[in-house]
Amino acid sequence: MILLKHTYNDLDPYNKHEQKLYKNGDNWYKEIHEGYFEEFDIESLKSYIKMYDFVSSPIMMEYDKETNVFKYEIEDLSNTHNQLIDIPYIEQIRILGKILSEVMHSFLEFSIMQGKDDKVFCHRDLAFHNIYVNGDDIKLIDIDSFMWVDRSDFKSHYQYTILKLAQHFDV
Repeated sequence: MILLKHTYNDLDPYNKHEQKLYKNGDNWYKEIHEGYFEEFDIESLKSYIKMYDFVSSPIMMEYDKETNVFKYEIEDLSNTHNQLIDIPYIEQIRILGKILSEVMHSFLEFSIMQGKDDKVFCHRDLAFHNIYVNGDDIKLIDIDSFMWVDRSDFKSHYQYTILKLAQHFDV
């Protein structure tokens, strides 16, 4: 395995955070060590992935609640998909529409099916580098960013996605 990225934050005694991203053959392997990761819900993530085709399906995924370590491995999509930022502007706008109408809608729909009226299960980091596209096929990576959030936080996240994501598009 080749280490691609390593981040570490030890400033907050209640929220120590370490991430390592590796290239493992034709796959990406990520390990996240959290000091305070109580919002993570691997069972909801597994259910969401089974219901919707918007996530790059993990080859391996495990979460140790006692140590707050989440590990997963996914296919390196750069061989089959383009990052959202790397497709033509007209396609970026079309895909943004699908993200807002289908992906974001799936977050709300899934949450309602889970009996949550005040929470939304969503990907909190819909940045252009976490969205891969091949035609109409949209795949989200960085699956450790899936969390339950308050509905008001989801509203802010939705607005952020509309405004900030499109600012990175190449006109």
